[in-house]
Order: sequence, then C-alpha cells, then structure tokens
Amino acid sequence: TPELDDPRPIKPLPGRPPSLDDAFTGCPFAPRCPHAAAVCEERPPALVDGAACHLLEV
Repeated sequence: TPELDDPRPIKPLPGRPPSLDDAFTGCPFAPRCPHAAAVCEERPPALVDGAACHLLEV
C-alpha cells in the first residue's frame, strides 16, 4: 500500500487495466502480474477483512 509521504516513486504495472465493458473472471491484475498463476485467471482472489490498525490480527 503506498504511503502519501513516501518519497519513492510508485512503480506502475505494465500494460493496460481491463476494460470495465468486458466481462472477465479471475483477478483483474492477472494479465499484468508477473506472479500470476492459472488460478488467477479462473477466480478472483479471496477478500480479506482488514483495517489500518496495528491491533489487527491476520
């Protein structure tokens, strides 16, 4: 997660994001992600319930 006061430049993902007009399954980052696996194209990643709090247990 980028921090607003972080002086380092953000590294963009290469390629273009998927069009919202096109239906897709899987993770929307899969076509541009260097770590994508077959499962990434089949179903979206599970949602993780979290909060910006150091007391959160994952």
